[in-house]
Amino acid sequence: MSIWKAMLLTGTIAGTLVAGTIGSALADDKIYTGGKTGAYYTVFGPLLKDVLAKQFFKYEVVASAGSLENIKQVATSPTALALVQSDSLAVETAHNPELAKKFVLVRNDVADECAFAVTSAANAERLESWGDVESFGRRLTLITGPADSGSASTLDYIKSLSDSLKDVAVTHAESIDAAIGAVIDGKADIAFFVQFPDTTNPRFKQINDNKLAFIPVINRAILRQTVNDQPLYVATEVKVAGMQLLHLRKSEKLTTACTPIAYISGNPDLLPPGNVQSDLKELIQKLRALNVDALRPKEAWFKQMLENTAHATGAGLESVLQTVDKAAKAIH
Repeated sequence: MSIWKAMLLTGTIAGTLVAGTIGSALADDKIYTGGKTGAYYTVFGPLLKDVLAKQFFKYEVVASAGSLENIKQVATSPTALALVQSDSLAVETAHNPELAKKFVLVRNDVADECAFAVTSAANAERLESWGDVESFGRRLTLITGPADSGSASTLDYIKSLSDSLKDVAVTHAESIDAAIGAVIDGKADIAFFVQFPDTTNPRFKQINDNKLAFIPVINRAILRQTVNDQPLYVATEVKVAGMQLLHLRKSEKLTTACTPIAYISGNPDLLPPGNVQSDLKELIQKLRALNVDALRPKEAWFKQMLENTAHATGAGLESVLQTVDKAAKAIH
């Protein structure tokens, strides 16, 4: 049985719930999200809080360093909830199977975050694909966010899939914006980060204004990764026409790997029988039964993001992967 399948089955609702206790035992618990300027904290967390409040579950949205901290928080606070990157959760639980027993995967169908890498205009022609990054390997300087961030976890995992990258050192900046700034200032070759493919986000404007070039983070090894027989990453086309984000690539879209947001809670079966356990089980049941639109933002940026992204398939995706394959085999 896979780790994630076990996590789902662990949260199966069983037995008769105690009547009249909804919300009473989980009052003032926490939803761990991300940085105070990020969408987890400003949008998805508050939306989840409001959904729960309608059922008299009282939760507080809490800022955090990101996915890795959130996983640790839920591991030590069983009634807490958290939003984490699916790949970060899979990596952490794969390294520590005992950790997987402490979680329940509530759902992971609300939205995807995508892997992005940017480099300078001077490097653009030499670093057109992730295959080029693999080919140059250890001669590159890579930078990302804090060591306990989801972006850092994703980069470590993706590096581990490549013999030429797995031993490449990574520098950790205090924030993703600082990492991008290091590329702008010529102190690093590539800045790597994971976020929603929302091209209206100020971070994309920073990239565009400083004439940085995107490197698609995708190859066959990344797309082969699965959890419970489900892809951990999905090839996604991000339309950026009109934003001039890919002016150096002369393209209207970027094909990169994206991973779902995982909504997790503590494992209710690890709690003693009683109101707290019963409430947590009912909370999980109600969140799983919700129509996905109830957990999706109504803001214009999210609607536009959905309209501007699509899963890459067929001949178009194969062409992208063949380009990556060729570049990875080149000798520089």
